[in-house]
Amino acid sequence: MSSTSQHRPQRARWLAGLVATTALAGLTALPLVRVSSAPPTDTGKGRRFQLAAPYDFTAETYGRKFITRTAGARAQAERLGAQLVADYGTFQLYRTGSNNTSAFGNIAGIEMADEFNVVHLNVPINTTSRGARELAQERQRLGSGKRLHVVQFAGPVRPEWFAALQSTGVRIINYLPHNAYLVYGDTASLERVSRLGEDTRRAADTRDGSGSFKQWDGPYLGAFKLDPATADVAPQGTQRYAVQLVADPDTNRETIQLAESFVGKPAVQKYQIADFVNFIVELPASALTTLAAQEDVISIMPYTEPTLLDERQNQILINSLTAGIPNLSTPYATFLTSKGFPALNSTFTSDFVVDVGDEMVDIGNTVAGSTTPPPGGPPNHTTGLPPHLSLRSLPRR
Repeated sequence: MSSTSQHRPQRARWLAGLVATTALAGLTALPLVRVSSAPPTDTGKGRRFQLAAPYDFTAETYGRKFITRTAGARAQAERLGAQLVADYGTFQLYRTGSNNTSAFGNIAGIEMADEFNVVHLNVPINTTSRGARELAQERQRLGSGKRLHVVQFAGPVRPEWFAALQSTGVRIINYLPHNAYLVYGDTASLERVSRLGEDTRRAADTRDGSGSFKQWDGPYLGAFKLDPATADVAPQGTQRYAVQLVADPDTNRETIQLAESFVGKPAVQKYQIADFVNFIVELPASALTTLAAQEDVISIMPYTEPTLLDERQNQILINSLTAGIPNLSTPYATFLTSKGFPALNSTFTSDFVVDVGDEMVDIGNTVAGSTTPPPGGPPNHTTGLPPHLSLRSLPRR
């Protein structure tokens, strides 16, 4: 087995979890709540990259959010004029229209949750900002056809809110922190998204809270699709990029043809996982914004060829470490020779096998070689392998 190194930037990317969480996009369980009074941080590279977006998503923000965990904190919050967003049982989420929360900060049992106003994309959006309000108006000027769109809920997503989003007819592509989703739909379905929650604007109660459960929605800009590392790409020359699309065969075909046309080289490593189509293509820096403008593009990031690091992995396997770092003083081949394997550069003709599996996986029985499942059936959701595929029956090479 070999390991690889991608040398990715230190900054956490929302896209890194995109494919990994696709299967979870339809879950409606209450997300874990993580609150902090500190404003979202950003790297210097991220700040420079924000200049590529035509909107200021940090200026003229309004309102704060916080949660309460005790009846006393809740009563004091409401006395000070805070509005209940939703009651989650073990905690309540509130909003206030004022940026001055000094009075709330002195109440025991109140935790600020301003991160619930931020959607973390390559360019983070504070959805209470002037830029977010301006971007939301852009949907009224967009043409027909399917496109990607972002919708954020007012708090941790409740099952009925998610069901309401599904009922609009958009394809829900993936969850975005915080309390948001990337969706794909036509003009009619996105118009229904914009009206989500309009019928819930009523006085606060202990269940639904006050105001719309949808906080914000807006177009998924090309600037959101470009990895911050693209801000440092030299304007001359070409390099390879990893591109991800939302699966839409006809549109994908046109986008891939466009991507290939810039340098005249075919895209490689084209494959689809769930709702995502991925490929690698060589591009000049000047083509990035043009490609990002394609409606089915989710992400564009510089691609680094994987580097084999087999020896580092082998040192970890044999526990040849110094302060947790692989120590190359004992080569892996030397270790193997010390254990009776043929010396380096020989023909390796000995009859040996490395068992890398648990023999219980075939039928889940603690008795090695047994072909009968244990009482109650195989554990850990194993359904059993046919006897001829049992690990014990594999030929020795």
